[in-house]
Amino acid sequence: MNLFQTQRRYIVRAALGVFAAIYFKNALADPLAGGEALSSSVQAATPIDRTKLLTAQLRLGHNLIDRLARTSHRRINFVVSPASVTTILALLDLGASDDMRNALHRTLGFSNASKKTTADDFMGIRSTISSLSKKTNDGGPLALANMIVFDPSTKPFQLALLGLAAAGADVSVEDLNKPEAVGRINDWIKKRTGGLIPAVLDEAPDDLGLVAINALYFKDRWKTPFDPTETRLQPFNTGNGKPIDVPMMHLPEAKYAFRQNAKFVGVKLSYAADDYKLVVITTNVGTARVSAFAPVVSWLGGEDFALKAGEVAIPKFSSSETTELLESLDSLGLSFARKNPRSFSALSPGALMLSRILQKTELHVNEDGTEAAAATAVTATRSFSPQSEYVKMVVDKPFVFALRDERTGLILLMGYVGRPD
Repeated sequence: MNLFQTQRRYIVRAALGVFAAIYFKNALADPLAGGEALSSSVQAATPIDRTKLLTAQLRLGHNLIDRLARTSHRRINFVVSPASVTTILALLDLGASDDMRNALHRTLGFSNASKKTTADDFMGIRSTISSLSKKTNDGGPLALANMIVFDPSTKPFQLALLGLAAAGADVSVEDLNKPEAVGRINDWIKKRTGGLIPAVLDEAPDDLGLVAINALYFKDRWKTPFDPTETRLQPFNTGNGKPIDVPMMHLPEAKYAFRQNAKFVGVKLSYAADDYKLVVITTNVGTARVSAFAPVVSWLGGEDFALKAGEVAIPKFSSSETTELLESLDSLGLSFARKNPRSFSALSPGALMLSRILQKTELHVNEDGTEAAAATAVTATRSFSPQSEYVKMVVDKPFVFALRDERTGLILLMGYVGRPD
């Protein structure tokens, strides 16, 4: 029996025990990070406050999109998954040093906080994800899964393996230099994203010590579907010259949840599963770049929308993006702690340093509803105005959007569309 098989059996057997259920699930964060004694940390974790998480998610999403827009001059659309990034980094927090935990906390959009509050926030995020995973595994429109693979050369601590498994990750130890290991990881991703994302890794570098992946898949129908017979080609002003013709979907005159001011107008659309909403915001007149939407980023949280008579037209659009997020996350505060080879010293006796944070997203919005997927792969190398009563919202110019879980505050996908494809 090889090392992978032996460790996997041990992980599964122990993670199902009473010790893992009580110790790791309820009191894991501090012991793994070398913090307080067990007696002071044994407590049932509760989900993080929805408003606090939503605020952080909006900040993280906007910061990422804004930085990508500033540095990616050839791209016109930017789509990221704050939920996917936050989920996988909150799992890795279980093995993070104090400096790395603080850096992760700030980078993910939270305000500066005490050591205890920061630890509690991460415990709350993991609790939120755990409860959401249990709910959606019963047949909901959202599915979440996490995988963490260590290369045997890192000699991961058994305590860390058990803790990550108890937190809900599919944990294994496998030679990451072997093509079959990369193939297994990609097969796992494909299965858990409904086939939308068939692969996230090409081949592993020789010094790869850890791969941590979050997979997110969402599919649901609109609560009020668009009539396909009403979809027709209409001009869309990209702001870069001549308008292009796009298939524009139309909802009939009715009452919808709108929010607007002198410059912007937004609509909140519901899915069949009422926990999930899509908010779309565009300008009333003229086009706008990503940075111009900064004053209304908070609108994407869905607050202060009111039912008003009106009509809605939005383009059918799809997005397929592969984005390297490490440079952007470094600029948000991750850089200093990330470059410390002992930042994840509770995971392995060897030095591990985050080397890539790659995210792939897929999004399809049509008359029936929305299908979306995101996969975030983290790799670590071994290192040494008054409103009108009637609103007509035609999204025929660049817009921002957010696909949200209303209940938890997680933002599944968030983006800027300058040219619908």
